[in-house]
Amino acid sequence: MSAADTEPTGSEQDTAGSKRRGGQAGLIAALIVVALIAVGAVAAVAVRHASPHRAASGVAGTTPDAGGRDSTATGFAVPVTDVFGRRVNVPRNPAGQPLPQTAPQHSPADPGWLTAAPVLPQQGGWQQVAGASVPFSISDGPTRLTDGVAAGWSHTPQGAALAGVYAAYQLNARPGDRAVHTRLLENAPGALSAFDADKAAGRIPTLLPQNVTRYLVAPDAFRVDSYADDMAVLEIATRTADEDGTPAWTATQIVMVWDGGDWRLQPPPGATPPQHVESSLTGGWTAW
Repeated sequence: MSAADTEPTGSEQDTAGSKRRGGQAGLIAALIVVALIAVGAVAAVAVRHASPHRAASGVAGTTPDAGGRDSTATGFAVPVTDVFGRRVNVPRNPAGQPLPQTAPQHSPADPGWLTAAPVLPQQGGWQQVAGASVPFSISDGPTRLTDGVAAGWSHTPQGAALAGVYAAYQLNARPGDRAVHTRLLENAPGALSAFDADKAAGRIPTLLPQNVTRYLVAPDAFRVDSYADDMAVLEIATRTADEDGTPAWTATQIVMVWDGGDWRLQPPPGATPPQHVESSLTGGWTAW
């Protein structure tokens, strides 16, 4: 609101406040999983303390995917490294490069049904999309791009884990992208209308700046807490460190639901998903 705008008072202010809170639902939904991306909490702090207006003012051209690369291109450009020095592949298509599905999927009869990892090749396994490192497998999807969003995850625990990381990271990296919200998030009634209102008012940036998305690094492991055909409850372990620098991992719960023939992220009932710190990745964790 500019200085020239009139400030509502009394019941008008209450009504405006209610509408404003409702209109912010879309932005809140985009940032609910911000704890997942934190490396030493740096990224979470950066997002929590950046207002939508400040973030929007610094968005254009700040991420590799905002540079106008050809959306019909295929293959990969020169790879880069993340903040831990690990390889990240750069697809020529800014939305990513789906890979041929050449490795077999697991079935419920397999001993590793809940514990096996999807097959991620060295080239193309972790791809930089909107500044974030997201997984593409040769076993469990994604198999295609739709409206600039990856789709076609396998109906397996491995597919749910892949889709969970992809959805969480892209909802954070691309908070103002309607296709991301429509295709990756299980939207409550009215959520998309609230998102549209916030986007039209300039309260949601299309992309977050690179100094934030660079901390959307590949998680080290995942764990399946429960799995059914219509829902998968997962934990994602992202590398961090405790106060004295000892390696640790932030474990964040992600709930995925099977809806419309693909996996979607279900927002947690609170503002942030459940999380805790792990000192090791033993006890049911699956490395990517």
